[in-house]
Amino acid sequence: MHPVNPASSHVNNIPRESQVLPAVQQSSNGSQGASAFLGQHHVSISEISKPLVLKCLWDNAKGEGVAFANINNPAILMAMRILPEMDIKVAEQHIQNAQSKNLLLSFDYLDTRPLKIDITGDNLNTQSYDHYHGEGCAKMAIEKAKELANKSHPEERYLFDRFEQAKANHPNSKELTEDQLLDCLMSALHGKDDGETGA
Repeated sequence: MHPVNPASSHVNNIPRESQVLPAVQQSSNGSQGASAFLGQHHVSISEISKPLVLKCLWDNAKGEGVAFANINNPAILMAMRILPEMDIKVAEQHIQNAQSKNLLLSFDYLDTRPLKIDITGDNLNTQSYDHYHGEGCAKMAIEKAKELANKSHPEERYLFDRFEQAKANHPNSKELTEDQLLDCLMSALHGKDDGETGA
């Protein structure tokens, strides 16, 4: 398992409320476009968990970009070649460490690998990451993250979708009590048809 080493994460120490992040491009009606890719160096990560985004970016950081050629640190070069993929629990720990301090999820070097990326918002600027790891490398990582999010736990996703549908169909959907939420969950677990939850 990949070691947890929060001290090496180099998270930006600027409070998140003091930062102004670039807005996600929107369609003419104000909603985000259907495409996940928002431009040559921008990609949407709005539907992917932050730990999974971080894990896939770290795993896909292969050092094949122009900027990486200038790195001569033996420890970094060795780590790029021998460290295994990041365990999702390690990624979760890095995210929790930053969030507990109310910091941006901005990673310079993470466990020896240069990431040069900020995953705080829903719109990822990939230019610096790609400069170190190759053009389009970040988008490939996000595609992998989307694939893992959709396929890793199909049973849990199906249950979650059923639960959300049961809540939406409940007569008191806007102000559900704890008991009513439990009813919705039981409905999802037992595969009841939509609308069979109690009022």
